[in-house]
Formats: sequence, C-alpha cells, structure tokens
Amino acid sequence: MMAEDFHSDIAVAKRKRLGPIDRKPGLAPWRRAWSLTHCFLYWMPVSAFPLQLSERTWLMAFLDRLIPLLSTHFGLRPEIFLQSKMDDVLRTPFIKTARQFTPTLGWVRRPGTKPQPVPTKEEVQAAIKSNKRIDVSELTPPTCYWFLKKDEKAQRANFLGYGGLGIHFLKPDPKTIPPALPFPDAMREHFQQLPIAALEKLLAAAFATKDGFLSKSKQLFGVGLEDQMGFEGIPYILPQLRSEDFFSQPKEECEKWFQLFDVYVIESPVDQGILLASKTDLENQLSELLIHMREEGLNYLTR
Repeated sequence: MMAEDFHSDIAVAKRKRLGPIDRKPGLAPWRRAWSLTHCFLYWMPVSAFPLQLSERTWLMAFLDRLIPLLSTHFGLRPEIFLQSKMDDVLRTPFIKTARQFTPTLGWVRRPGTKPQPVPTKEEVQAAIKSNKRIDVSELTPPTCYWFLKKDEKAQRANFLGYGGLGIHFLKPDPKTIPPALPFPDAMREHFQQLPIAALEKLLAAAFATKDGFLSKSKQLFGVGLEDQMGFEGIPYILPQLRSEDFFSQPKEECEKWFQLFDVYVIESPVDQGILLASKTDLENQLSELLIHMREEGLNYLTR
C-alpha cells in the first residue's frame, strides 16, 4: 500500500477523492482519510499477515487501551468476530477454545454483492446427468464466527494478527444482562465447590443470544438474501468492509453500517493493514492514547 494514496488498489479516479494522508505525529501510525465527511476512517499499515511479533504486540497494547476508552467515554462494548476461512495455524486453538468461547456461525456480505441464485430443478438434473459437481458452499454467503461467551482479551490473544479478526463496538443491550443468581457472598465462600461461576457464564451466554444486534443485522444486510438456504436459521449477517467501500458506496449505505455498530476495527489483508472506522470523531481521544503509548516506550515498528 502506498501511504500517499492510502489504498493503492483503488482506481485513479477514486484515489483522487481520498485526499491527503494524516501526518500528524499524534496519530501515528494511524493515517486518516480526510476527504470522508460522512464518517471517520483510519488505516494502519502492516508488513504482512500474519503480523510480525512487534506489530502484533503493539496492536494488542493499543486495543488494551482503546477498548476501555470506548467503554468509558462512549459507553461501547466490544463484540469479537473471526472469519471462518482462517489461517491453518488458528485451527488448533480455535478447536481447543470452542467450549470456552462458543463460536457462533453467521454470514458476511460485501457491499453491493448479489446472492448466488439457487439452481433450478432442471439445472440440478442436468448437473446430475453430466456428473457435474454442485458446490453447495457457493449457494450461501461467506461465513464468520461470533464469540458468544465474552472474553475479548483472550480471544484477541488467540486469534489476532492473522488477517481475519474484527471488533464491532456497540452500545449495551439491556436484554443481554442475565439476572443475578441468588447466592450471597457468604454462601459462595463457604461452598466453593459449587459451580456457581460456571452457571453464571452459561446464563450470560444464554442471554447473549437475545442481543438486539442479531436481528437488526439481518434487517439491515439480509435484504435480497431471504431465499438463500439457511437464511431463517442464521442468527446474524455482517457487512465485510474494505477501505474502498467507504469511498465507493453511497452515503446511505455507509449510514446503514453505523446503525449496527458505532466503531469498527478489522484486519484487512486487501488493504495491507488495519482499518478503524467510526461514526463519531475520535481524533482527540486517539491522539492522546497514542501519545501516552509513545511516552511508555510503545513505538510501532514495521518494515
């Protein structure tokens, strides 16, 4: 990616709309696309995916600070998503942590894409006669996992840096708050062998399925997919965004994205970096956070 253009794969006509790259030292290594007026978009370059250890360490430290900042100042909570087409090195930790995190499958959708039409009866019969293989996976949109059980730092520690992790920051949903179990502290201390903590985690996971973003995501991004196999059973549908989408899609489409989330952070191999998008101006908070990181000796280094 060329820093001067923000995104070297976008056509010349689009690149001209990107405007100057933010060179304020307080925002480094993030670079802001100043020409956008309907949202705020930042890009951070990486050498490659998987990330170098130094890049991953810095990004973990950045998110360690960004997540409580967004919670404290804007009342937002993180939801972690992982693309199902993951790097092979992630498959073992994914399986090992499945009980701990409860990954839940959903769909992702690129802006402007149309669903693959379901084969007609005649087409299926013709394929059978000609021994042509029908790839059922192509009849539904791409998929990702949402971690039902909340342990965002452990989830980042396991899966960050391989090009498939995304974090959506949403406002809290009261429907996801489970009732407190009737176990006073004295009982918890006296009967430490009781699996109270495990019961609370199960209850929290059950109430997480009531999250309003699930049905809202289908309303916003499921239009035109209603006839796809599995639509009724899929719990959520997410937009899968690249930097070019923020410039090529109409303002109304962009506003739909921010009806689902307030802040969007995603690893983007196509953009050779990390994207951070927000519907509100975070520049002052980001600048202060990054200055403090540099004062702590946490400098971002990439080749």
